[in-house]
Amino acid sequence: MGGDSDKLAFTPTLLTATAEDFLADRRVLREECFGPASLVITYPGQADPYEVLASLEPGLTATVHGEPDETELVRGLLPSLTRLVGRLLWNNRPASP
Repeated sequence: MGGDSDKLAFTPTLLTATAEDFLADRRVLREECFGPASLVITYPGQADPYEVLASLEPGLTATVHGEPDETELVRGLLPSLTRLVGRLLWNNRPASP
């Protein structure tokens, strides 16, 4: 590579989108990224995460962040999520159905 290889670096990137924007832009937000990048999808109601999940391609990992009072909502998402990813995290811990 030459002497400039130590100048090569990737800046961690955190992208955000609403569920509505994510569902509307099927091409840009759904491209697979390799490297330090994550996408946070926000949604206003309990029905929205199911529509987003139904539109996703399989991936390596999914992480769900929620409050203790949202445990039942997340439990309802587990079957959809476990079909999509090899590793599922709930508040940074491995999730179990």
